[in-house]
Amino acid sequence: MREQETLTLRLLGKTQILYGTSSLAEPLATKEQALLIYLACQPDQRFSRDHLATLLWGETSQSRARYNLRRALWHLRQALDQVGLPPEACLITEGFWVYAPSNAPCQVDVRDFEQVLHACFQDPQSQFSPASEGIRRIRKALDLYQGDFLAGFSVLNAPNFEEWLTLERERLFLLLLRTLTSLIQNFIARGARDEAIPVCQRLLVLDPLQEDIHRLLMRLYWETGQRTQALRQYNTYRNLLRRELSIEPLEETRDLYQRILQHESPPTPTTSSLVLTSRLTPPSPSSESLPRPRLSSLLDRGLTVRLTILSAPPGYGKTTLLTQWIENHSQSSDQQKPLFAWYKVNETDNDPLAFVEGLAASVARLHPTTGQTLQDHVHDIVSLQGDTRQAVGLLSKNLALYDPTPFVIVLDDLERLTSSDSRKVLQQLVEHLPANGHLYLLTRIDPDLPLPRLRVRGQLLELRTAELRFTDEEIAAFIKHSPALSLGQDEIAELTTRAEGWIAPLWLAANALSRFASNLDDVWTGIFAYLRDEVLAPQSPQVRAFLLNSAILDQMTPSLCQAVLDASSSAGDIDNSAQWLAELERRNLFLRRITPATISPLADMTGEGTESRYTYHPLFLAFLRTELYSRLSRAEIKAMHRRAAMGWEQQGHLELALFHYQQMGDESAVARLLEQIAPAYLQQGRLEPLARWLDQLEPAVRDQHPRLTLNAGHLRQAEGQVKEARLLYQRAAADFELGQNSTAHGDSLLALAELELLRGHYAEGIELGERALTCWDETDIRRRTAALCTIGQLQARQGNLADAESLLAQAKDLLRSRDQPLLAFQVLRVQAWIAYLRGDYHRTIGLNRLAEHEAGRDVFPELVATFNNPVPAILREWGKGEITWEMTHQRIEAARQIQDRLALSHAYTDLGNLYLDRGQCIEAQESFRQAIAEAEAAGEDGLLRLCGEAHLVYAHFLHGNTQEAAEVAEAALRRCQARAAPPLELAVAQTAAALAHISLQPGGDSDPKNSRQLLDEAYQTFDRLGVRYGAFVSAALLGLAHLTEGRAGNRQQARRYTTTALALAAAEGYTQTIVTSHRVTLPLLRFALREGVESRFVSQILAQIGEDKE
Repeated sequence: MREQETLTLRLLGKTQILYGTSSLAEPLATKEQALLIYLACQPDQRFSRDHLATLLWGETSQSRARYNLRRALWHLRQALDQVGLPPEACLITEGFWVYAPSNAPCQVDVRDFEQVLHACFQDPQSQFSPASEGIRRIRKALDLYQGDFLAGFSVLNAPNFEEWLTLERERLFLLLLRTLTSLIQNFIARGARDEAIPVCQRLLVLDPLQEDIHRLLMRLYWETGQRTQALRQYNTYRNLLRRELSIEPLEETRDLYQRILQHESPPTPTTSSLVLTSRLTPPSPSSESLPRPRLSSLLDRGLTVRLTILSAPPGYGKTTLLTQWIENHSQSSDQQKPLFAWYKVNETDNDPLAFVEGLAASVARLHPTTGQTLQDHVHDIVSLQGDTRQAVGLLSKNLALYDPTPFVIVLDDLERLTSSDSRKVLQQLVEHLPANGHLYLLTRIDPDLPLPRLRVRGQLLELRTAELRFTDEEIAAFIKHSPALSLGQDEIAELTTRAEGWIAPLWLAANALSRFASNLDDVWTGIFAYLRDEVLAPQSPQVRAFLLNSAILDQMTPSLCQAVLDASSSAGDIDNSAQWLAELERRNLFLRRITPATISPLADMTGEGTESRYTYHPLFLAFLRTELYSRLSRAEIKAMHRRAAMGWEQQGHLELALFHYQQMGDESAVARLLEQIAPAYLQQGRLEPLARWLDQLEPAVRDQHPRLTLNAGHLRQAEGQVKEARLLYQRAAADFELGQNSTAHGDSLLALAELELLRGHYAEGIELGERALTCWDETDIRRRTAALCTIGQLQARQGNLADAESLLAQAKDLLRSRDQPLLAFQVLRVQAWIAYLRGDYHRTIGLNRLAEHEAGRDVFPELVATFNNPVPAILREWGKGEITWEMTHQRIEAARQIQDRLALSHAYTDLGNLYLDRGQCIEAQESFRQAIAEAEAAGEDGLLRLCGEAHLVYAHFLHGNTQEAAEVAEAALRRCQARAAPPLELAVAQTAAALAHISLQPGGDSDPKNSRQLLDEAYQTFDRLGVRYGAFVSAALLGLAHLTEGRAGNRQQARRYTTTALALAAAEGYTQTIVTSHRVTLPLLRFALREGVESRFVSQILAQIGEDKE
């Protein structure tokens, strides 16, 4: 395949996605690039949609994540198609699965890099000499490795992808390191130190902070007579460390420098050891322990790095996980399976000499004969010289003897190692591990090791609470295999929800229920006792005071802790909350930082506050509050809530302040804040929490805040309770008028106008909107624009499209040079909807693009996807069924997320039409029924509900269900006549009623004269109003053609009707309504061609009719 026909992914170094010489990355969002890279790096590996959604959008809700994934896949296909690459060749979706095929026209440097190095290691003839095939392969790999995997590439709010990226980066770097290290070792073993020097230099170009390579290079220079170069190498590295990390080289490196400086010869290595007989055997995993293969695979990655840390609070299964992993490897038949040494740390190991002896004993157990010699030598060094450093060096050399077999040392309960001298021994062990040595640390508190340095070097793997937390599937498996958990489903759901993946509460619950507990309250008692004894009691008095007093806060910042705790008499000598929070986090005391994506969008109403935010584990927080409330008086608790509320409010975090005001019983403050927060709740579709807050207020308090009455009306309207909403709006309007609050009075009138738009009372709504305009100053651009937009929609529903367009043009003029993205978006979308009614589809698409541009990142994506969005329907008319199918489902999910029933109704109508295109009439009818139900639930009695009914009639009409069609159509027509519906809606109802009475069977019981009259009146109305919307106008014209040809015998007139329908459709390129009508035949198409209908359009119709027949 030629180069220009290949997609090239250069991922080692600067990230480049190329097609030929053109960059494909530019039109792709970062997460879309990440998705392509993730799939391309793992060809033929099938990933579920849920996995990919969680990988890149795991910080959002599941429905939102799936929506984003579908959008990203669609955009990727579009980008590939635009450059001429068939999307299905590079990206395959099979139902629930997504993958990149291995035979895709795609070159990925990472895959080539791995193939080269693996081939090198599998070549038994390679001796790594300069002339060998092996060294040529290594040089080829070095040419590919231009830098770290995805260097500089980062995806915000995608921790799962970032974790994969980090692990892949470490794995690839360590694969290169393994190759170069083997090459260096072979050169040195052959005495070819001169050849080893350039390899070391190359390695330092790739990773200049590898101190062991700098040290080796110093030694190689020294041993090859280049003493000056050796000293210069040390100075180069020392200056680098000072400049980049502000630290000094390790003591071992400094000692080597001093010996070179003093012309000392390198010391002769020694070997030694010592005996210890306890704490050396890992506990046997219980037969009831739950296998966790996802974590086992992560632990396997620890065999590619120097240090692996399992750091989490008690009860997350660290020890059980490691023992299972060791047992699985021990039972493996793999010739290169790891060797394991286990050591359980206790307080005696705070003597560094005892710690070294223990380490030596754990390593020596693997080979009793040679191990005894090792222990004796270590014992001699420790007892005679007291030199732990030399003893650690001896241990490392012993481990290197097993190379290439991996050697794992596991240290359990490492948090008990508290002395600085013993921690120094641990650091020496980490620094001196040979290439085949790996250290696994199990701890509740992060060890005092240079973790940042190890991360920089790619020598650290971390499994923390986030990784060790049990998944929903693992919890379900645990419950299934724990018959003692004899609780009801609701109780189990409560327990698992509050546990948040912490397995200890579930284990304690099962244990308690099997012994003494009879209900969930007894279980809480046992869990809290466990936390009291295992977590709280061992802490110092100052830490306990901080934990208890900070529990008053759901979320914490250093400044809030300072404000709340400083005034508390029991807070101890807390003087720096930021340091305390950092220390609690380091100690794994069930404290975690909250990422921006998990903080409520209402938490910061002012945009202030950049402090780190923390929260406790829900169960730990409940326990701490139980302890706190048992120790302080009500007055003290109330005072703490008051300080917390005032602190959050001052920082602009109103939703958090609201909770504390409610806890202290200050309803007036709650009402005051709700007035400010309620609009955001409504815009985000958070109806349940708003309803809960409003219902908790006393009626007398609500009555003192008319703005809350107005917000309650918005809530009831969103819930579909139109009558209640109207009463609340009217009450608010009266209160504001009485209080001479003109601005708020206008807001109430506009709310009533919007309600009339929903109810289908457009004339009343126009009057209310115009009254609202008189309440505001000319300078109140935001309110006046919103009113003009609403009145414009009302005029459009009345059929006054020109008046509507004029009002919207005024609204656009008001917004010029104004930073009002939401209003600008809404005005443009309403303009697009009117253009859609006029049948001007291309203008509709253009206005929609402008609307989305105005929305940018300032308008919620769900609102952009749902509000008056005609694009899916137009794309469907243009024959882009697959894209429309995906967009429509995305729109349904978005509408559900913000609880917008009107948008749901519109989306289900689009979905029904897509089903009709596929010939699935039953599914189409169900979708149209759902559209009607959503409109009714929203209290809508206007055009939206009527559209759903008209489409349902049409589906029945096509399927031959004339009786059902007639029932729906007649009910809709009667309703329109009863409320004196405007001409546009009456015309839609007439069209539906006429179609319902056209029998599809010869001799059917129909009333063609009345049907023809209804269709003729409907078409004349559409024509007079300027409505060219295909689904309405085409249905009327094709129905007239059918009646004229089949009933009146006037074939020429029938052909003219059909030709008019085709001409209107050809003008905007829509085909689906014409095709699904099943009313267009080959003779009619020939007639249309003679009458001047565009030949290309007729060919499209003919092609689709032919496909349907096939």
